[in-house]
Amino acid sequence: MLGKLIKYDFRALARNMFPLYGLMIALTLICSLMIRFNLDRGFVFGISVFAWIVSMSSSFAVTVILVVLRFYNGLLKNEGYLSFALPVKTETHILAKVINALIWAVMEALALGICVLIYAFTVANLLDVMEAFRYLFTLDADFYLSLFQMMLLGTLELVCSICLFFAALSAGHLFDRHQKLAAGIFVVAMYILRVFLFPSSFVFEYDGHMSFLHPLLFVIPLLLSGIYSLVTWFILDRHLNLQ
Repeated sequence: MLGKLIKYDFRALARNMFPLYGLMIALTLICSLMIRFNLDRGFVFGISVFAWIVSMSSSFAVTVILVVLRFYNGLLKNEGYLSFALPVKTETHILAKVINALIWAVMEALALGICVLIYAFTVANLLDVMEAFRYLFTLDADFYLSLFQMMLLGTLELVCSICLFFAALSAGHLFDRHQKLAAGIFVVAMYILRVFLFPSSFVFEYDGHMSFLHPLLFVIPLLLSGIYSLVTWFILDRHLNLQ
């Protein structure tokens, strides 16, 4: 049943996410071609670049918002989601939401990676691109390990942020009135609490010429995601009684 719930949520989100990523990739290609053929002047180019920058810079926030809205409409407002599988336990519903958050975090990273590759291969000379790839192959394993760590950390932080919103929205629904305002207050309070409990001054350590992320930097978003999910489950299962 978990697989069916994940598939159900994925399809619902894909109707919004794929057009967003498609637009972002299309704008990258358009702007790159205009730069390549020296058309990088005038009103049309300015509008294209503005739309491109907005789509690229806001894609992370839009991903979070759409996943959170899916949680809100599906579980808290009960718009057809629970009727899809009433016997399923609350924790299974929440797990499906968290897994979908992870899936879309990876999809976000892939979409941004495609945009970078399109820009590189379109704007730069092919010989320069090949030379850049040759240079990348000469780098040691430490470089790629650091790059992988940064990508993994970004994915974990995105999932952690989404789980935080799940918990805050659930807590907001404990109130009879001003539920969205209460949820917003919970979001701010939870972020402040995280900064207070887990300051960022200790997260980097250095080994020679390369910098490596401290293991705690990965443990923290994993731990917090679990805590936020547990809080969400406790509220939905024990207080809101949504099953």
